[in-house]
Amino acid sequence: MSDRWCLLTSHDRNFEPIARFTVPSMRRYAERHGMDFACFVDFKIDRPPAWAKIYLTEQMFDQGYDYVLWVDADAYFRRTDDDIRHEIDADHDIYFFRERVHGPDSPQDGPLNSGLYVMRNSPLTRQLLARSEARVEFIHHAWWEQAAIMAELGYQSMLTGDRLVPDTLDPAYRDAVRWLPDKWNCFVGRYAVPDPILAHYTGMPLWARRIGLLAEEMIRPFLGSSADTVAQANDTLTEIATILRERQFAIPPDVEARLARSDARIAELEHQLAAKLHQQSEALRHQAEEGRRTLDAREREWAERVAQWEARSNSRTWLMRALWRSIRQKNFGRRRSAA
Repeated sequence: MSDRWCLLTSHDRNFEPIARFTVPSMRRYAERHGMDFACFVDFKIDRPPAWAKIYLTEQMFDQGYDYVLWVDADAYFRRTDDDIRHEIDADHDIYFFRERVHGPDSPQDGPLNSGLYVMRNSPLTRQLLARSEARVEFIHHAWWEQAAIMAELGYQSMLTGDRLVPDTLDPAYRDAVRWLPDKWNCFVGRYAVPDPILAHYTGMPLWARRIGLLAEEMIRPFLGSSADTVAQANDTLTEIATILRERQFAIPPDVEARLARSDARIAELEHQLAAKLHQQSEALRHQAEEGRRTLDAREREWAERVAQWEARSNSRTWLMRALWRSIRQKNFGRRRSAA
């Protein structure tokens, strides 16, 4: 029996303008690789929304999933051809991505990033989730649950940013964790990754992420073309994201207001379209009901006629009269024509 996988994400209402681009890309990826997909909106917890991934991963395990692939709501699957299950082996239960802090040619020497992870449903994984959740000192940390996971795993050097701080890794965790290639979590605009799978729009204001994700959608049809076209498309997206990241503080302050008005107008048009479709649907329904009533009336009329005919057929008097009319017409009709 094959393992059950769930691609999981979550966001609050403030992230709707982002999720309208990213969530469909996740659904496409899950469908292509036969995974279930779950997206939670405004998941209620008494912590910042980023902590939802801990609770929801535990919930998916409780529902019987063998693996959970978590993806942050601001990450976009640029392509879906590569199956992440090819990265999974029997020796590891936990799969994270490690950032590159010194550019694309540097090793993955940065902090652990929980924007994408894979976890196997195992006692060790459940222990990591439960103990990370219990580290209340990190509830409002700048990295939220990510900092708690680092602390629980024992990566003190990551948490402090000081390589001289010794790590205190539990051997069980150390042997269970595997680092994923950075094509699975490319921080767009920070450094380029050749032909990335997941483009992560993190560390930008919402309006900048929206512009970048809109560019992703516009360029997506070209990513199935030749290798040169794909490379050019990826370079273009990287350049757009880099500009957005570098100039995010030089954009006019009313950009958010303009985008909000645009969202409101789009929502209004969607509402009008839905109302019009509903009106047309109701008109068609009334027409169908009127046609049904007409057919029912005609059916009743013919049923009454048949009943009358049967009643007449069963009457001897009616038969005799009909026979007499036939004989009289035959005999007297001939006499009149002969005369």
